Amino acid sequence: MTWASYTLLPNSIPVVMAFMCACGALVPFMSQAWYVGPVARHGSGDIGVFVGFVVGAITYALARGFEKSWYKKMSKSDA
Repeated sequence: MTWASYTLLPNSIPVVMAFMCACGALVPFMSQAWYVGPVARHGSGDIGVFVGFVVGAITYALARGFEKSWYKKMSKSDA
């Protein structure tokens, strides 16, 4: 059971990084009652959720790929 072994589970750095990037990208595109971002003010409407999803997915895919290659290199250097 690989899910029960802490050493075989990936760390959460790519997830946290993707979440922070998605939240940062979401803000300029949001149009709410209490805040209207600069991009939404120019007529795009409330598309922050969609932009945040795309940015988060791309960031996670890139960061997870980097993490996998990094740990692969680290395990080869330990052997």
